Amino acid sequence: MNIRLRTLRVFTLSLILVTIVGCASLSAAQLTSTPAPSGGGSGGNSGSGAAGSKDKPGAPIPTANPTPQPSPTPPATPTPTLSPTAGPLGPYTVRQTMTLADEKLDTPPGGVCLDSIWRLPANTPKVSMLFVFDPHGVSSSGRAGNTFGYAYQIPSAGESHHAAGTYTLTPNPDGSLKVSITASDHVTFKGFDGNMPVHYEFDLVPMGGEATCPPKQGG
Repeated sequence: MNIRLRTLRVFTLSLILVTIVGCASLSAAQLTSTPAPSGGGSGGNSGSGAAGSKDKPGAPIPTANPTPQPSPTPPATPTPTLSPTAGPLGPYTVRQTMTLADEKLDTPPGGVCLDSIWRLPANTPKVSMLFVFDPHGVSSSGRAGNTFGYAYQIPSAGESHHAAGTYTLTPNPDGSLKVSITASDHVTFKGFDGNMPVHYEFDLVPMGGEATCPPKQGG
């Protein structure tokens, strides 16, 4: 009887110890698996972390504006240059650049040679005339230079013209020459008798090729 009682006490004590140890182990496991309280870590939602949170997101990273670059300047278009084989005295063809009375300028046969008198045909709907250029003429002032003149009449209208002046030659960028005329035209027409200023221009373009000017000739 005493032996059974002891055995029962020992068994009961062992069962109590097992129960206590098991509860202690469960409490430890629960403690280690419980998540850490929020608010103190770098990944918390308090807004103190570098990455921010849903309540207070971090500032966006600004995008750098690219430095504006100047547009490239297109290369300048070169001015075309004539390549005549003739010398600077000619021969040249006429390139009309203006008109005063619907006149049309023509190139004389053989072209224009600048070392002697040259005559340019000029035709209008009412009359035809010759522009005369003399590189060794004498102007009305008595000075030698490049003189210019023309003369024509329109009998049906009782009109006459007689112009005299000078001209200059200026190189153009394309290799041609600009002829600039300054003259005075003595006009008589239906009771009018007086002088009218004349300013006129056209170009001389080198003929090139095998064209040559003949020896110097007089007027």
